[in-house]
Parts: sequence; structure tokens; C-alpha cells
Amino acid sequence: MVSAPAITRLYSPSDVGAYSVASSILSVLIVVTCLRYEWAIPLPESDVAAANVVALCLLVAIGTSLIAGLALWIVGGSLLALLGASALGQWVVLIAVGQLGAGVVLALTGWAIRTKSFAEIGVNRLTQSGTLVAVQVVLGVLRLGPVGMLLGSVAGNMAGSGRLASTAWRTHAPAFRSVTWAGIKFAAGRYRRFPIFSSGSALLNSLGEQAPLLLLAGIFGATVGGQYALAVRVSALPVTLVAAAVSQVFVAETARLARDYPSALRGMFGRTTRTLALVAIGPFVLIALLAPILAGLVFGDAWRDTRFFVAVLAPMFYLQLVTSPTGGTLDVLERQDMHHVVRG
Repeated sequence: MVSAPAITRLYSPSDVGAYSVASSILSVLIVVTCLRYEWAIPLPESDVAAANVVALCLLVAIGTSLIAGLALWIVGGSLLALLGASALGQWVVLIAVGQLGAGVVLALTGWAIRTKSFAEIGVNRLTQSGTLVAVQVVLGVLRLGPVGMLLGSVAGNMAGSGRLASTAWRTHAPAFRSVTWAGIKFAAGRYRRFPIFSSGSALLNSLGEQAPLLLLAGIFGATVGGQYALAVRVSALPVTLVAAAVSQVFVAETARLARDYPSALRGMFGRTTRTLALVAIGPFVLIALLAPILAGLVFGDAWRDTRFFVAVLAPMFYLQLVTSPTGGTLDVLERQDMHHVVRG
């Protein structure tokens, strides 16, 4: 968000709109890159068993990214043109590269959650965000348009994984040395409920989240899509800063409670939800009131229409912040069969 005033002056609304379409497709693919096996990493009692799940996630990420890359190479250009992002047609395979990088980070973040290495997760997120912004700003100065934004996103997704991998190996090398094909195969079967139930649910949920931007860009053009994308970025700021971090801690703690003190899960769920509901009210009221007033001043005259989208989106993102951090509860309890009930 600190970089947004620079980004909005280096890139036009249509540039941001075209990039946001590609980024939305990438976001949809990322949630199923590891087929949700990454949620199983904190669950095993044995570090060796968990290390086999990490290896499984990495193998699955390679496979799904290759499949996505082939599909995008065949139909991606036509899809982007349909959605108003034809400027990125010849670069569409980069989406699969970004997907693979994000999948590796997902697997390694799952291990960091298991070991409660939250400082490492924070440093990794900072590295990813810093890389994304730096590349986008430099390529924006060079006037590469939406291609520069997409390259920045891919670089950001791939950055930081080296530090997480180094930390995991340094602290738990014996567990990773014990990974075997038999162990990976056992992990795939033991936690098969994650791809069978959770991956489909996560895919539908992600498609629902990205559908408004894709429809707006496809029907009204990339410029409107860019205005909406910036409004989402502003409205989602508290979610970006808080929800993911709270979710990681919540998953780590609920995995421990599920093994040792199952009766305490309900209380933790309720306390977390109530606290988020109270804490989030202030930031979202400020966003809803100030963004319509300051949009033109902060982001430039070309972005004044963003204020209307912000006013509409703020209540939705407030509810998302309250509910999303505890969304992994069913995965921790291995009750993924209930996801269709929750989504319905």
C-alpha cells in the first residue's frame, strides 16, 4: 500500500486492469497448487511424517503447475483476450511459473507453521512483497505496462522460499533426510481428504472471490477492472495485514489442541472470532470514510472512480477479516466433507 501512489502513477488503470485479470487467474490456481495437502503439514505427531507431507506438496506443486502451464499455453491467450487482458496474451505462461513459486512457498510455510516459526514467515512475506514492489516499480519506470506488473508478481511469488527452506533444513535436517517414496505415498493416502474435499471447495471459493473483477474487466474493459482492483487492494488492507498472520497462528494452535485438548477448540474459535469482530470495526470505518475523500489525492486523478468501489467493498472485507482466519478449522479436524455444507 505504501507503494501504491507510485504504482498508480507508473501504470494506467488499463495496465492495472490487465495485470489484475492475470493475477486473479494466478490466485485461483494457487489455492489448488498443492491440492491443499499443505494444510496437513502441521497435523502429524512425527516430524518425519510431516516432512513426507512437505515433499508430497512439492511434487504435487510441480505436477499441477506443469498441467496449468500446458493449458495456459493452449487457451490462455484467448482467455485473457475474452477478459480484456489481451496485452498479456503472449506472456500467459508466466502465470504457471508464478504458481509453482507460490506452491513451494505454501509447502515451506506449512512447515514453518508446524514449527511455529512465525518470525520466518513474517520475513518471507516481507521479502515477497518487497521483491514484487521493487520489480514493478523498476519495470514501470521502463514503461513495460502490464507485463512489468506480471513479472513483478511472479518474482514476488518465487522470492523468499530459499530462506524458509534453509531454516527448515537447518533445524530439522534429520526429518527431511528420512523422507522416502513409501512415506510420500503413505502421506498421500493418509491425508487424501484434503484433495478430495478441500481442493474443490477452495477452488470454488477462490473463483467466487475473483469473479467480480474478471466479469467487470471482461464486460466493461480493463480500465474499469483496474479501478476495481485498486479498490480491492485498499479495502483488503486490514485482511492482508492481519488475517493471514492470525490464520497461521490459529492453525498451529488448533492442530495442537486437536491432538491434546479437543474440548478447548470451541472456546478458542469463539474468542478469536469475537476479538477480530471488535478489533476490525475501527479500521474499516476509517477506510470507508477516508478512501472516497483521498483517492484522487493519493493515487492520482485517473483513479478517482476507485472511491465508489471502496465504499461498496468495505463491509464485505470486514466480514472476510472476521471469518477467514478461522476457516481452516475443518481442515485441522479433517472434516473436509463438511465444506460443501459451509459453502452452501
